Amino acid sequence: MIRLFLSGFVLLILSFHGLGYEYEFGSCPKIKSVNNFNMSMFLGVWYALEANDDKLSCTTFTFKTTEKPLKYNIEESGPIQLISIIKHFYARFGKAKIEDVDYPANMAVKWNWMYPPEDLVIFETDYNNYAGVLFCSKLGLASQTRIFVLSRETNLTQENTQKVKDSLQLNQYSVKEFSPIKHKDCPKSNSNNTFKIKIFQDTLTPKSLGRNIEKLVKDNFGEKHSSEEKNESQESVTTIQP
Repeated sequence: MIRLFLSGFVLLILSFHGLGYEYEFGSCPKIKSVNNFNMSMFLGVWYALEANDDKLSCTTFTFKTTEKPLKYNIEESGPIQLISIIKHFYARFGKAKIEDVDYPANMAVKWNWMYPPEDLVIFETDYNNYAGVLFCSKLGLASQTRIFVLSRETNLTQENTQKVKDSLQLNQYSVKEFSPIKHKDCPKSNSNNTFKIKIFQDTLTPKSLGRNIEKLVKDNFGEKHSSEEKNESQESVTTIQP
């Protein structure tokens, strides 16, 4: 029963590609990326403090190197409320690729095999304190745009926040719909009281479906549950034997 529930649960999770943002008619906005961008200085954890979405909280992005040149691991994480009485913490993992070495602050991010890559533009940063990033995915004649003000800490001075917004306005993009993202009472990914959801590029492929479900069971219910489930399975087998 638990496995059936988790199968549907993972299917539901994949429905929030873009995490609740709506697609709108039109192409992705044109925005100038950072000149002479240095990805090695940009790596690490970034806290999202503002976005063009008023439903977010505790959102973070983490960028890491890979063994392949011009390719990087990216993780987006935060809480998501699916069942009111249970805290949920999601983390989705993707691959970011610099497709043109002349524009290293422009990348293509592949989150999941079911969806086309999402454009990523880093349009403002000083590497040590603040950054401005834009994600945009295309679906036919429509697009979905996500814009974040990022910080190395869970707070940012008004001066540095304004630098990111000024850069957006220079690109003729409005910041009126921006909302703050709080980082208070955030669910912890290592807490026993938090249902942890990890979404990888191959999630829900026939090959990985069973493996991902088993991992969810192990991560969220522990060895005790697995042992109980194994005993129940053995009892069931014993019952049907002649």
